[in-house]
Amino acid sequence: MLAFTPHKGKVTALGFSPDGARLASVASDRALKVWDVSHLGSRDPVWEVPLAHGFSVSHCQYAWNGAVVFTGGSDGLLKTWDANDGTPVAQSDPKAHPEAETSGVNAFGLSLCGKYAVYGGGMMWSPTEFVVARADDLTPIRRVPGHLGAVGIFIPQEKGFVSGSADQTVKLWDWESTTCHGTIKLRGVVRALASSRDGKHVAVAGGAIVHRYATAPVGAPNPRPESVKAGAFRGHTRRIECIEFSPDGTRLASASGDGTVRVWDVATGTELRAFAPKLGPLHWVTFAPDGLTLAFSSQKGHIGLLDLDD
Repeated sequence: MLAFTPHKGKVTALGFSPDGARLASVASDRALKVWDVSHLGSRDPVWEVPLAHGFSVSHCQYAWNGAVVFTGGSDGLLKTWDANDGTPVAQSDPKAHPEAETSGVNAFGLSLCGKYAVYGGGMMWSPTEFVVARADDLTPIRRVPGHLGAVGIFIPQEKGFVSGSADQTVKLWDWESTTCHGTIKLRGVVRALASSRDGKHVAVAGGAIVHRYATAPVGAPNPRPESVKAGAFRGHTRRIECIEFSPDGTRLASASGDGTVRVWDVATGTELRAFAPKLGPLHWVTFAPDGLTLAFSSQKGHIGLLDLDD
């Protein structure tokens, strides 16, 4: 395990490049930093952008082709940066396109085909709605009145995406319309959400337990009338902050305020690994593209790597 402290404040998101060679990080210190994974913790960032957004930066993700890094923050803007050197490429423009306005970009998702981006969330102006935009230049395509509470998470699937909200629901959408294709009703706020890429599994957490649902993928020829609860992952002792399926969909990783990262077998719910790096409450977890490494972050500015192939 490797861990170091490159940020001042909670590291709100991490994202691997498609080849796994670089890792982007953003934090409440408003900085975007990109790292060489092979020298993580021993060298300065490959490049960084201080004050990338307003009061904080909430999300970062590489484009699937690796050309740009997407970020969103409390200034309500979605931005892209050249992945090689951090040069600004594009940003959403609420003045030219009022339908692009949000009170914050606290949630972001990128279609697996790379054509669309979805963003929104916040606690002020229209936090229940979200925007679908062209991924290349961030021009808005449509505004979706998605939920009855603030939207907090978007996760892509092969032919659509899922959204999680403070209204205690997860909803399934396609990229081409404002049609909701299904709703999972929960007992609490959706704080962590994950979906397998094929759309057959959705995992949700609001407290210390991850609940798994068997779902019909958006666009399936014979969809089920509703999602079916299929299992639970129990072991954390405090609220789970982030979950993610492995690229092959066989494992699930979770990061929690109890200071641990856990890896689960999706089919059985069995805990495969548990890591306690002793860095305080953890916030983010993500698999490397090869599924053999986990990156995680803490609420105190740490970034860490865990090798799962040992």
